[in-house]
Amino acid sequence: MPGFFEPSAELCDILLSLFWRWQNSWQYLVPRESFVLDLYVNKAGRFCTPLLLTAMLALASRYSSGLELRTDPNDANTAGDIVAAQGKAMLQFEYDPPTTSTVQATALLGLFWASIDNEGLGFMYIGMASRMAMNLGLQSDCTSYASKGLVSEEDVEARNVAFWGIYVLDKLYCLGMGRPASIQEYNITTRKLKIQDRPISLLSEEQTRISQPWPTSHITENAMRTCELLIITSEVIDQLYKTRSPSTYSFDMTNKRQFFDQLSKSLKISESSLQPAPPYVYQLQ
Repeated sequence: MPGFFEPSAELCDILLSLFWRWQNSWQYLVPRESFVLDLYVNKAGRFCTPLLLTAMLALASRYSSGLELRTDPNDANTAGDIVAAQGKAMLQFEYDPPTTSTVQATALLGLFWASIDNEGLGFMYIGMASRMAMNLGLQSDCTSYASKGLVSEEDVEARNVAFWGIYVLDKLYCLGMGRPASIQEYNITTRKLKIQDRPISLLSEEQTRISQPWPTSHITENAMRTCELLIITSEVIDQLYKTRSPSTYSFDMTNKRQFFDQLSKSLKISESSLQPAPPYVYQLQ
């Protein structure tokens, strides 16, 4: 590509650290352990593909003050533009056939467009990601194939993380822009994410520090609680934003109160200002 921009290994690590801490911690789309192992150790291109890495770096650039990431050094709103343009071009070669990483990358590019106030394009990319996800059957339970050894546990996790991440974005765009959701709950059979902390072996101390800003178990629990909250309110959201005049509808607040009461201590905000919560907890609240 003319004018191809390739960040240094040091800059790449800085951007990935920003991505894990501020982006993937609440809009959970990429299973960190599988990605990091593929990036630094295995280098097999299964979970860390050039397109996915590019999309992650583009969105992470929005959290960076580095001038080298801007097309105009004096305009912070151009941060990541050149990386996102490369990702957009790379996506043209992965439409047919897409993979789970293609779905993740497309969704992240959609979030990038939204971050530069192009919500319409972002909505279109999220729609593309949801269609690709459905085409790959990410909404379907594939654990029976894993038990037969046809699909690895890591692939099952990547599929589930990608699908539930797309589900959240689909609903958030519906809420934020008043547009109809693409994914309906009655089509979902895939299981909830497993809450676990898997130590990442074979990494250097620096690589471990960069890639683990928050406990994985907290991120996973927060992601599933976000999905549960959106599932509880999905019928109300559909009623609010459907094109025809909404029918009379009442919503039982009992479910929401029970939902809040059942949140773990790690996902609640302390009454003391001396104990701030991680950013993903504030997003959930």
